[in-house]
Formats: sequence, C-alpha cells, structure tokens
Amino acid sequence: MNTAPVTETDRVHYVSEAPAVFFGHGPLIVAATFLLPAAVAAMTYALLAVSASRDDLGAWPPVHYTGIYPPVVPVSDPGPTAAAGEGAVRSAPSP
Repeated sequence: MNTAPVTETDRVHYVSEAPAVFFGHGPLIVAATFLLPAAVAAMTYALLAVSASRDDLGAWPPVHYTGIYPPVVPVSDPGPTAAAGEGAVRSAPSP
C-alpha cells in the first residue's frame, strides 16, 4: 500500500478490489464455480435419500409399518428357572 494517499491528518484510505481468480477466466471455470456446490449438495441429498429405510422420506402423515414378523405373544408365567442350585449346568474348571 505504498501508493495509498495517507498523511498525518488523513490516516484512513479505503481500497476495494475484487479477487481476479474467484470466478476464473474461462467459461468452464465460471460454470464449475457456480455448479460445483449445488452438485455436491444434490449428491449428498441423493445419497441420504437412497440410504433411508423409509419409503416416504418423512412425508406427512407418517406411515407405521407392521413389519414382516408375526407379533410376539407374551408369556404369562415363565416358570422356575435353574439358578446356581439344582439342575444348573456346571462347566469343567479351567486349567
């Protein structure tokens, strides 16, 4: 900034300059500058949508699927279990 007109009384000088390499010089570089972020966002959304287990992707109202397995019927009384006492399976001691 040797060419800025800064003196003892006027110490502030504003310089505005756009970077020349932001958009590039050719039409392909300009197009890539604008389209690359949108393409990355679209690819990210597509990969997340494909990997989702839901078919509706959060549409309203939510659909509750029953699944492919039959419902599990709870057992009322499991009965006595074998604790460390009678009927317990004992393993051989380790060497």
